[in-house]
Amino acid sequence: MESLHHFKKPWAHEHEPIKSLLDVVNAIKPTVLIGTSGVGKTFTKEVVEAMASFNKKPVILALSNPTSQSECTAEEAFTWSKVR
Repeated sequence: MESLHHFKKPWAHEHEPIKSLLDVVNAIKPTVLIGTSGVGKTFTKEVVEAMASFNKKPVILALSNPTSQSECTAEEAFTWSKVR
């Protein structure tokens, strides 16, 4: 953390390395997921359900194109979050 610029420190989290997106979501509890990686299906049912478990209205933005490379579909995000 000492190597971070001062303006980044308020948002930094000290923790052990985390390998899976689901584990990151459960540890950090974000309010927004932004997908721009182009790696399809990375926002799994478990990830979206975890987001919905601690966010009244989770924001899930699967922005990668083409659609085949999108992190999830809009239908999946709505279904898995119980239309939230």
